[in-house]
Amino acid sequence: MRYLKLWVFTAAIAFFLAALLAIKSEFPVIMAAGVLGAVAVSIIFMLVLFIVKLAKRENIHSDFEPSQSDMRRSLNGFDAEGKLMIYSWLWRGGR
Repeated sequence: MRYLKLWVFTAAIAFFLAALLAIKSEFPVIMAAGVLGAVAVSIIFMLVLFIVKLAKRENIHSDFEPSQSDMRRSLNGFDAEGKLMIYSWLWRGGR
């Protein structure tokens, strides 16, 4: 029931925003834009919900466990060389 309420809420917001974009048009065009926006957001919502449920069922866990040095470095944002952590992260290719 929680997901149904969330879906209706997001579809209503998408309908409203899409209809606002077409507000200077005729009424059928406004309604068509709203319906298209709501349908697009509904499809995305259902796909994301399906993927999240599938991932939970498969019990996908990360093998990465942060070490003490990683935890200490993350407190100040700099690595051992004194560079910003994002620079080091990009240099290592996102690992």
